[in-house]
Amino acid sequence: MPLVTAVVAAAVGARARRGRRLVPLTGVARWGRVLALVALFALAAVDALTDLVLVSTLGVVVVVAGLLASPRTVAVLGGVALALAAVLAVILEPAQSSPLRLANVAVGVGIALASATARAQRIRDVERLRRRDAALLRSIGDAILGVDAAGRVTFTNPAAVRLLGLERGDGDVTGRPVDDVLAVRTAGGEDLRAAVRAAVAAEQPLDRTGALVVRPQGGTVPVDLVVQPLVEGEGAVLSLRDVSARDRAARDRERLLRLELQDVEQRRVLRALEQALLPATPQVARTAFDVTYLPADVHAPSGGDLYDVHVLPDGRVHLLVVDVVGHDVASTRDALRIQHLIRALALTGTPVGRLVADADRLLAAAGDPPMATVLAAAYDPETGALEVASGGHPPALLVSPGGATRWLEAEGRGIGFPMAGSADVVRTVLVPGALLVLYTDGLVEAEHDIVAGLDRLAAHAARLRGDDRPGWTDRLAAAQLDDAQRRDDTLILAVRRLPG
Repeated sequence: MPLVTAVVAAAVGARARRGRRLVPLTGVARWGRVLALVALFALAAVDALTDLVLVSTLGVVVVVAGLLASPRTVAVLGGVALALAAVLAVILEPAQSSPLRLANVAVGVGIALASATARAQRIRDVERLRRRDAALLRSIGDAILGVDAAGRVTFTNPAAVRLLGLERGDGDVTGRPVDDVLAVRTAGGEDLRAAVRAAVAAEQPLDRTGALVVRPQGGTVPVDLVVQPLVEGEGAVLSLRDVSARDRAARDRERLLRLELQDVEQRRVLRALEQALLPATPQVARTAFDVTYLPADVHAPSGGDLYDVHVLPDGRVHLLVVDVVGHDVASTRDALRIQHLIRALALTGTPVGRLVADADRLLAAAGDPPMATVLAAAYDPETGALEVASGGHPPALLVSPGGATRWLEAEGRGIGFPMAGSADVVRTVLVPGALLVLYTDGLVEAEHDIVAGLDRLAAHAARLRGDDRPGWTDRLAAAQLDDAQRRDDTLILAVRRLPG
């Protein structure tokens, strides 16, 4: 049987070579398999006519068929072989007829069926693994490229097509050199393609963070690049992770940190400005001062509400509350101008009743004057004599030691308004134990009803009058503004004449 043995060896060798792939044959390969089986049967018949050992040859043929055909085909061929073996054993080999020869063919059929079934199962397993791997590749968010030892792309996933900007073509770059598909460099401009080729050729891993993929449409995408070699001689897998979101988050964190540092610095500057705008009150005999300032915006603790307490050359105390329209730095600047100007007028002996009008006239001469309400007073700590003049400002509140309250209502128009000035001056005496409360409208207009706000202020001031601890104006503000929606700066200046 030299011819049959040679054919069997060739078939087994071909199967062994194809067995490395473990995939179904199609097209030309399928027809070649059929022709090979036909040739084997023909050779078996020739062998039978010459050597008269066809029964054994059929057994070999069936075994070879198990290496090449599907289980169904092997079952059909095995049945035919058994039937043919039985007939030929009687016709061609009557002298040598033996159940052992038929058993030889039956064993061959069994071996062929087992081989074909195992082969089909392996093919199904490999196909299932292939589909699973393909699904995993599609689901991975990172761009994945397979590269063989020659540096050619073997597979890509959809993320790679998107990242590398291959949507405009068919997206299939299999077989193309990886250098044509992947353009990657460092942030400093160094081309990394040579490093990728070297890593693949040397079967060495490569890890580069902060690389940039250059897209064919223009622009770059920041990525983390990893080259991981496969088994010896099989190439490598390239992984590219888009870190644009991470970089944006890092930039946002850096920007937020800068803003926080700027905010801290601004708060420090504003606190310093607030201290400069709210100076310490002077030491005056038999008199205690208390001040509270609450900005409308806690992030901008300066506005248009200012006060001034200054001892005049004649021993009286100059008292001033200014409320400029607005809450910004410009309002603070205008309030300071008015504060300094009225103090200068008071120091030169200008009567309380003329302070508002003279300040408006001087500011108008220097340009467009700001709009502000003003409450000015002159207080004599020796006698308690008090003069109050207003420029459109809410009235001062006088609280007696017994709790009686009185509004010191002086008519007038504010600075920057037509006919600015004080129409009259209210004169009274601050007796020992009495309180004088000057304030801005933010204290009584928080709930929009100024009449109700004034009534609440009088009631709270009368109730708290006996509490002479430091921070009296803080407690008054807390009681007055409890649960109120503040929309304006609030300033309170309290003057208490002490017994003695």
